[in-house]
Amino acid sequence: MSEVVVFAFMAVSLVLYAVTGGADFAVGILELFASKQERQKIRQLGEHSIAPIWEANHIWLIIALVILFIAFPLLHVRITTYLHIPLLIMLAGIMLRGTAFTFRYYDIDKDPASQRLWTVLFRSGSVIVPMAFGHLVGSLSRGKIPQSPEDVWTSYWEPWLGAFPFTLGLFTSILFAWIACLFLLGEVAEDEKAIWVKRSRYWTVALII
Repeated sequence: MSEVVVFAFMAVSLVLYAVTGGADFAVGILELFASKQERQKIRQLGEHSIAPIWEANHIWLIIALVILFIAFPLLHVRITTYLHIPLLIMLAGIMLRGTAFTFRYYDIDKDPASQRLWTVLFRSGSVIVPMAFGHLVGSLSRGKIPQSPEDVWTSYWEPWLGAFPFTLGLFTSILFAWIACLFLLGEVAEDEKAIWVKRSRYWTVALII
């Protein structure tokens, strides 16, 4: 019974990370799929919304990882061993996006070339993290993580490669974009709310599909 309670706390932490951090990450996705005329406006709105709290969202992921490490050490070892590739991809995306956001937001010179570079990295990281997050969940739900080391393919590639993990990664990215639309809907001016309601409906349709 105690394991169920502890696991429930870990699950709640992951859900809170998906909601708060998901809205954070998906601002880059909204920016990527917006028209060129709207990208600058979405960027300014996203930076205004993210800047005060963008690092705080990761506390929920840290809590979940600490619970996993302390309460379920064997599961922690198996996940970090056999799913280390998607984990590293996710961590690389988090660092890539965080660094790009910092330099893009606080770039004093506003050099066009560096701004383009940071923008590309920011958007790339915004896509990589939700994809990897959903990919990990899909890999775990398939139950193909080995009990003990086997050959390289079976141990380190097969557990996370497949149509279902990829589809769940895509679903997670769309879900985060939908959440971001709802969050930013509360930030926009009244005359722009109709546009964001329409945009959220587009992402709702994509989510259902």
